[in-house]
This record gives sequence, C-alpha cells and structure tokens, in this order.
Amino acid sequence: PNLIESIWDTETRANTNFKLLPFDEVFDTFFGDSSNARTLLGIGLGILLIAIINFMNLSTAQATQRAKEIGLRKVLGAFQGQLRTQFITESFVMSFIASILGLLIVIFTTPQFNQFFDVTISLNQFSSPQLIGGFALLITLLGILSGSYPALYLSSIGAIEVLRQKLGMGGTSSFRNTLVVIQFAIALFLIASTIIVSRQINYMTGKDMGFESDGVLVISASPRSFTDRESGQARLNTFKTELKHKSYVSDISSSRAVPTSWSGSFTFVRPNDWEGDPLRMRYTYVDADFFDIYNIPVKYGVNFLPDTEGDQRSSVILNEAAMNAFKFSPNDENIIILGRDTRVNVIGIVEDFHFETLQNEVAPTLIFHRVSENPVAHNSITLKMDMSNLVERIEEIEAMWNELGSTQEFTYSFMEDRVAALYEEENRYLGMVGLFSVISIMIACLGLYGLTLFIIEKRRKEISIRKVLGAEIKTILGMIFTDFTRWIAIAFVISVPFAIYFLSEWLESYYYRVSISWITFILALVIVLTLVILTVGYQSLKAASANPVKYLKDE
Repeated sequence: PNLIESIWDTETRANTNFKLLPFDEVFDTFFGDSSNARTLLGIGLGILLIAIINFMNLSTAQATQRAKEIGLRKVLGAFQGQLRTQFITESFVMSFIASILGLLIVIFTTPQFNQFFDVTISLNQFSSPQLIGGFALLITLLGILSGSYPALYLSSIGAIEVLRQKLGMGGTSSFRNTLVVIQFAIALFLIASTIIVSRQINYMTGKDMGFESDGVLVISASPRSFTDRESGQARLNTFKTELKHKSYVSDISSSRAVPTSWSGSFTFVRPNDWEGDPLRMRYTYVDADFFDIYNIPVKYGVNFLPDTEGDQRSSVILNEAAMNAFKFSPNDENIIILGRDTRVNVIGIVEDFHFETLQNEVAPTLIFHRVSENPVAHNSITLKMDMSNLVERIEEIEAMWNELGSTQEFTYSFMEDRVAALYEEENRYLGMVGLFSVISIMIACLGLYGLTLFIIEKRRKEISIRKVLGAEIKTILGMIFTDFTRWIAIAFVISVPFAIYFLSEWLESYYYRVSISWITFILALVIVLTLVILTVGYQSLKAASANPVKYLKDE
C-alpha cells in the first residue's frame, strides 16, 4: 500500500489491490496453457509406445523364421549372451535409423510447424548439447525397450526345439496379447479425445455470443494516433461523419473496447449501503450507439441518451453478471459507489454477451457513456456495413483514413474473424490431437496387419483342415476375428476410465463445456472395429477362401 501511495495518491491506495504472482505461473496467466504442451508430449510418447509394441510383437512373431538361424548358431557354439547382444544391436540399429529419419522429418517440417502454431522454433536449437544428449538417450531407450524382450525370447530358443519343430508362435502368448490390448487402448483413448475436443470447439464456435458479428467492421482509431490529440479528435469526428453518409454504412459507433478485445481496466465499486468490501470489476466506455450496432438488448431500463444530449458522468449500464454480483433487483432504482463517494445511477441492464472466449464465464462489467469527442475514451470505430463489393469499399475507407494525417496505419478487422480468432489455440490443439490419432491408428493397423499375417500363416493347416471337414468361410472368419474382438473389448474397458478422467480434467478449464457422453466411446469403438475389419479382413478372407490342398499336400 505504501508503494501505491508513493506512486499515485491516498485515494488510489484505498482503491487498488495488487496481487503477487509466482514466476512459474506467468506463462499460464498471460500467454497460454503449458498443460497443452504436456498433453501433446504424453500423446507423442503413447504413439512411440505403440511403435515399440509393434516392433516387439513382430520380432517375436518372426521367431519361426529365425529359428534355424538361432539353432545353427547354438550348434556352432554361440552362447545366449552373444545372441542377446546380436538382437539388441539389431534393435539399436533400427532405432538409430528411425530416429535419424524422424529428426530429418522434424527439420524439414519445422517451417510448417512454426506457421501452424505461430511460434518461432529455430533449427539452431537442434544443435544444443542438451537436445543432442536427450536425442542420444532416446535412441538408447528405444533400443532397450523395443529389443529387450525379443532378445530374451529369441536367445532362449533351444537347438533341439528347432530340430523337433516344437517352436511356438513366438513369445509368450499372454504377454503378446497384453501388448496388443495396450495398443488398442491408446488408439481408443486418442480417438475419444479427438471426438470430445472437436465437440467442445464446435460447441463454442456454434454458440450464440450474444452480439451481432455479421457485417461488422472494426477500425482501430484513437486521438493518440495523431501528433496533436485535439486536432486528431476533430479529424476523427470528420472521418466518422463522412462514413455515416456512405450508402453502404448503416450504423457507426465509437468505444474503448469491442467484443473479443474487451477492456482490461478495473475499478473498485460497491452498491449503495453495501456493508462488505468493494468489488473489483471491469469497466469500459462506449457511445450511445454501441448496443444498437452490436444488437445487444437492453433487458431492463433504458439505453444511454444520444451523444448530443449525453448522460456521461451520472449513469452506468451493467451486464446481468454485474447485476447478480451486486444482488440488485432490476426494477429498483439502483445506485453504485465508485471510489470513496462517487454516486452513479444504474439506468439499464443489458443481456450478458461473451466478450471473451467461452472458456471463461461472462465477467461482471460496468459500461459508462462517453461521447466520441472525449479525448481518451475511445480506441475503436465500429461500422455496420453492406459487405458486397468489399475490396473497393475497404480501399475507399483506407483512402479516407490516409487523408487524416494519422501516424498510425489503417488497421481494421471483421468481427466474424475476431470471433474465430478466439479459438485459434483450440483449433490448433484439435489439429494436433487429430493428427496424432491418425498416426497412432496407422501405426497400430500396420502392426496389426503384420501380426495377422503371422497368425494366419501359423494356422494355415488348421484352417485347411477345417475347410476339408466342411467349415464355411464365415465360420473361419469368425474364428480369426474372435481374438481381435476380445482384445478390443478389453482395451475398451481399460481406456474408458482413463479417457473420462483426463477429458474431464481438460473440460474443467472451460466454463461453458459439453458433457462426456457414452456415444463418444461407442463411436470410438465402432471406428476401431471398422479399421480392424478392414486391416484383418482382407488377409482373413484370402486365407479362408484358399484351396486347402495347397497347404495339405505335404502332410
């Protein structure tokens, strides 16, 4: 308080409240949400886990093809340790090649990544010792994780098993099945997440913001944009008058803030006869035409008087959130106190409108009247205009602006674009989650396709014998699909609780949010089942339709 008084005065000391902010919360408070980065990192690790599972499954499944090699090496004197070293080395080589390819992809796609996320990651950052060390550690971990189990299993194959042809499918069946279930669980989780994120963004972008945005053009304009503010204000008034006479302009307004870029100014205010502490509340200034041009209804009371008649100092309009915060009855003659004793009449209540993203609850706001001649009140000019022949009309307005002699370039934006920009971060997040989901599904399907080939190859003779004994194609297909259906069902049961927990946490950051419906998970399950049918179906149908003589002629 003493610091505040030394900079300003005693009254400011009484009306101002500073808050301390931990330094590690600065980014999340003012710039973005670091949890999104952690979430994307987690998804990336999930995709990497799917790839590792694929490598382990396919390596152990190929044991039958490498059995003779392993048996001969053991006959010639190879020890288990030597074989494990061989297989771990193979895994490291695969990991190294894949990592180098991944790094090259990152380098070549960095410009697109920067553009998509509106960041400036430099290629020089890839040469930092920490990143190089982390990259080497990643390759090492990938080699160990993906190669350890295949190395342990393959090196344990005995030469006598090879000679007796008693080698199984490769690896412990239950362990391999567990890995497949994990794959499907991650895929289901990502698909459900993509659906929920998409629903939330569509809900926010489709929800009525409470104000008119069609055909609304916002021009940045302030007397501070001129060398001399007094003459600058006169020129702005002339500019507005000329715009009013344009046939394509139906309405015009001046204000300090506009929806999507609302005021960051706060004041302490209390109702008359309020016994508690004053409330800290936003405030802004508008002219008498502001609510009309944005089609914001005055729900109770009246709008401001026209600028020529003005009721600037003695009146205020509240939004419904402010009315509720003050516990006002809309039918009463309400009075608020600014500072110590400045009494202001509440002449109207407007319906709540979303001047920020729907991630936030509509905040209580005080809206004061200031005429456009006020030298410090307004920063924006809003036009309601006919949007046909837009290029020519924007060029005409820009030419009018350039004649004013402002030190600021002509800057404008369409309210529809400003509303869409509120959700750029969410759309980027959706794009990345969706992309990661597609990648994870592709990798899972590739591994599933390879695993299906080995499963079918191992059961060729069984399938052929069943056909000879009269089994129909649909029976054989059902036999092959039974395992996959069971794996997906288990993965579904595992993934749903995790998805509900993490998605609920994500949705908690949005005041206006969708609910998590079972339809989301059913849809994710249908998508995965469809992909499994497409991935496994062709090879299964081919195996079920094959001539059994081809595979039984040697028996």
